[in-house]
Amino acid sequence: MNSKKDLQLFDDAFYEVVRAMDSYMDQSIGKIRDFISGIDLHMYENDSEFVVEAYLPGYDRNQVQIEVLGNQLRIVAEKSASEQYRHDVRGSFGHEQSVRKLERYVSLPFTISEPHTKASFEGDTLKIITPRMKKESRFLDIE
Repeated sequence: MNSKKDLQLFDDAFYEVVRAMDSYMDQSIGKIRDFISGIDLHMYENDSEFVVEAYLPGYDRNQVQIEVLGNQLRIVAEKSASEQYRHDVRGSFGHEQSVRKLERYVSLPFTISEPHTKASFEGDTLKIITPRMKKESRFLDIE
């Protein structure tokens, strides 16, 4: 049982377990970092419009979605990666896949007019411009 071949099999199996644990920890830490950091925003307004700028480094326009939900914008950025590798010494192959998703809700003090809202993506910055709308107040009768 203490032949070189047996020791090599043990070393290979141990290496794969350690590599899997390392990969799991990297992905977990990445998700925690994404949860904490989220999407950096800069918002400003003038008399006629409201502007939201979201900083999304590493993403392109095809990986970003904007959803209008009444007085909220939901910004979602998602990308996936796939990597195949071969360990020449051991003759083993591997395949790793990952998905990274950032999401942020932005509340505005008025209902967003979807047809009048425009979005652009330049460099790493998503820019959303929406016209200021009058705040609608509705009162309910008390029975």
